[in-house]
Amino acid sequence: MQKILNYINGQLVEPVGHLFFENVNPATGEPYSQIPDSDDRDVELAVQAATAAFLPGATPPHPNVLPFWLNFRIN
Repeated sequence: MQKILNYINGQLVEPVGHLFFENVNPATGEPYSQIPDSDDRDVELAVQAATAAFLPGATPPHPNVLPFWLNFRIN
């Protein structure tokens, strides 16, 4: 069964608590993957990584990324 991981700071990592939910196919009722049961510790790691990405001296995003987000609209 596929285990889906958190993507934090450019890496796929298990949740800090090592807990997962079963992801169930609604048509069959059968589990087909496991998804992270992330908690506040995982959120804090993600926030720290995101904050560090915008600190002075951090590697800037690819030049094509900014125009995409400037044109992104939610209907």
